[in-house]
Amino acid sequence: MQKITSALRALGFKSTSVGYVVNTHLHIDHIGCNHLFENARLVAHRLEDPPVGTLRLSERTTLLQNVEIVSTPGHSAGSLSVFVTAERKYAIVGDAIPTKANYDQHVPPFLNMNKALALKSMDMILEWADVVVPGHDSPFEVLGKKYDG
Repeated sequence: MQKITSALRALGFKSTSVGYVVNTHLHIDHIGCNHLFENARLVAHRLEDPPVGTLRLSERTTLLQNVEIVSTPGHSAGSLSVFVTAERKYAIVGDAIPTKANYDQHVPPFLNMNKALALKSMDMILEWADVVVPGHDSPFEVLGKKYDG
């Protein structure tokens, strides 16, 4: 929790100024700090059975200008990714691509509910993104290597 609040503070933000928290999926290691964002609207896929009051999505949705929420199932049935178009295309992907090693080796998350679907989601992300922000690693660039699904 300290890392999150410190990082926000370093950027000049407070947790109370965050408007949305997109849960890429509802595993505890990805939702454990939701309570820090008391003014935020939580977002999750309906297949994750999110709590009451959560914005429940089931298809590609424009959340804000240049911010799309995209279904990327495989790790879980309701995995989501956030596609942000800025000076480059950024994909915040949770455990759809948990580490750079998954990208380098073109392997799905070790924990997945459907390996083929996980690979299809990975390929879709990698086809779109310039930069991937994985769920358990540092951001990395997609280096011209596009995979066939």
